Amino acid sequence: MSKRWINVGLLVCITFLFSACSDSYKRGQTVWIDLPKEGYAIAKVIRMKNDKVRLRVIKLSTTSKGRLVRSLQRKRVLIASSLLQPVKQGRAKWKERRAKRHARRLEAMLDMMTSKNQYKGKAKYKKKALRFKIKISKFNNKSGHFTGRMTWPQRKGTVNRIKGQLNKKSLSINFKEVAVIKKGNWRLGGEYKFSMASDKKMKGTMLYRVFVFPVKRPASIALAN
Repeated sequence: MSKRWINVGLLVCITFLFSACSDSYKRGQTVWIDLPKEGYAIAKVIRMKNDKVRLRVIKLSTTSKGRLVRSLQRKRVLIASSLLQPVKQGRAKWKERRAKRHARRLEAMLDMMTSKNQYKGKAKYKKKALRFKIKISKFNNKSGHFTGRMTWPQRKGTVNRIKGQLNKKSLSINFKEVAVIKKGNWRLGGEYKFSMASDKKMKGTMLYRVFVFPVKRPASIALAN
């Protein structure tokens, strides 16, 4: 047998194997679509069309605003079959990714609680961004309770003692300024709530009384210098 016919035979075999292993979905089958930022979509197959599939979207969960997401928002869409996977398989992989992300972000929070380092943050105040520094001095890993200090360089160097708690499940911290360490012009009573927005940043709110009633404002803490 000539070398040419051997090559042709190999090409036919590879093509057959590729076709056999390619994704094939049936009408009515539930499929999973991975989306950016830990998002996903669940859809029902309406029909196959060559290498594309027409779908009816039954659930869309994402904060992304890309082209694919905009298409899925129309509920009925034609997309490449390569983007699909069985829903059971897709959900299992998604849960695994979320578990790894949770572990990674919890590690960053625990490092903040135990490193004795100062972390920089910003809080909106009267249309300005006030800088602050936060340092945790004591942390109980079992209960999640902690104490530390909060410094306000732009408020005559005010330093207040803080007391709060870390929630490992929700990856969040709540704390309050409870005592004056160094007097400036930033009063006590501010309440803060933060949760992990990314691997290196926490976002939340500051509840601070300017005159009589407390006002809630956005705030953030950077976990990486």
